[in-house]
Amino acid sequence: TVNDPGTSLGWNDVYASGQAIINGRLDLYSKYISVDGVTGNEDAGYGIKVIATSCYAYPSAGIFAPQQISHIHLYHIEVQQCGEDVDYSDDGIYISYDSTPQTDLIISYAYVHDLSENGINLPPNLNNVIIEHTRIEHSHINDPALHGQTIQITGGPVDNITIRFNHFIDTSGTAAVSLLGTTSGTYSNIKIYGNIISTTANNSRYRFSPGAIYGGEAGTDKINISVYN
Repeated sequence: TVNDPGTSLGWNDVYASGQAIINGRLDLYSKYISVDGVTGNEDAGYGIKVIATSCYAYPSAGIFAPQQISHIHLYHIEVQQCGEDVDYSDDGIYISYDSTPQTDLIISYAYVHDLSENGINLPPNLNNVIIEHTRIEHSHINDPALHGQTIQITGGPVDNITIRFNHFIDTSGTAAVSLLGTTSGTYSNIKIYGNIISTTANNSRYRFSPGAIYGGEAGTDKINISVYN
């Protein structure tokens, strides 16, 4: 930004005008990365915007981090995917699976919208996660072979996960926050608070089954799960 450009050497204030647009996918292949658009809240004003350009190639995600990636911080980023009812897995933010524990993931002040599957997909073997002040909007699954969530935690073990002060609007699938339990391992120390889950459509298009917040029973223990405010 004009107020915080880092060193003035080589800097021009025009660099801070308008929005930084990434057409395609933002891939993060190294640890200890912080991406910060500086501005943006709810559905407007984001300094960085990722716009999907390929909707039928795996993994179709606006932001993708592969296996064994820790210490990733994302702030003030908008992700626009290919739209509702796309007949392909189309996630907003996708953290890939691995047997190596991953730690320290922050998603703060993000706007993720127009999805056909998961807003945010998190893997097992994960700890120390904060998802906050994030708006996920317009997610609907047309293909019966797909099964999405607004926020999906695929399986345990996971520990110390905080999901707070978010706004989920017109999304559908298993749940707004889903602890799927598709792998063995414990879900522990999860706090879900201060969130708003709502729909603007007075019909069955945007609905959750079995619930807005759900914990699967297959093969996992759940310890110290708090849902409040």
